Amino acid sequence: MHACAWIFQGREVRLMKPLNSRVLKTNRLIAACTAVLAGLLALPALSVITIDAVIINSVENQYGGKAVKRVVDWDELMLENKEISNGDKLKRANRFFNKIRYRTDWDHWGKEDYWATPLEMLGTNHGDCEDYTIAKYFTLLALGIPDEDLRITYVNAIELCQAHMVLTYYGESKTDPLVLDNIEYWIQPASKRSDLEPVYSFNGAGLWMSQERSRSDFYKNGAQQIEQWAAMLNRLPVNNMDPEFMLAASSGE
Repeated sequence: MHACAWIFQGREVRLMKPLNSRVLKTNRLIAACTAVLAGLLALPALSVITIDAVIINSVENQYGGKAVKRVVDWDELMLENKEISNGDKLKRANRFFNKIRYRTDWDHWGKEDYWATPLEMLGTNHGDCEDYTIAKYFTLLALGIPDEDLRITYVNAIELCQAHMVLTYYGESKTDPLVLDNIEYWIQPASKRSDLEPVYSFNGAGLWMSQERSRSDFYKNGAQQIEQWAAMLNRLPVNNMDPEFMLAASSGE
């Protein structure tokens, strides 16, 4: 029976009850973690998203002029804030995407679970927790924050009694990361977020699963095994991919 834990001050800090006491999406999260260990997917390496005229035209054709304004604002955020402190980069990325309206995947895409690309989120002006987290992740990569300092982190939100996703930043502290969250305006250390139980985290390099015995195991390339993450990466307009892949219709097709 695995308990969830942040790695804090060199040891696991166990939070609340074991995983199997939680409800709603927990079983699906555990299944996703298990799937990580099965086989390898051939996916392109992560790359910084570049907004060009082709993408702008695609956004306008797909979503209209207001969406273009949101994408241009995002591009300016990434281009004009590379020299500020990392703390300010976190704040600006968090603030920018938290302005987007929340909508469940079922209401938004007609699917139980769909991880949108940043352009899909900006195009529709809606998203859920995975979409906020992914958009902030790619924004901070573009602002020059190293991938190894960022982790997309699946948690149990205790007060909401449901699965949730946040972005964690390990740049200043390898043991007590900062948490960027769409339901919490202020960026806080994980040690201050007792309302969250971590389940697993990943970035472009691999995946960490919270386990017993005071450790988090690192699985190289493990993140590629998360089905939704893999599908989202394949829609990104990088590595000479067609930008239309990033601009799914509102049906999610």
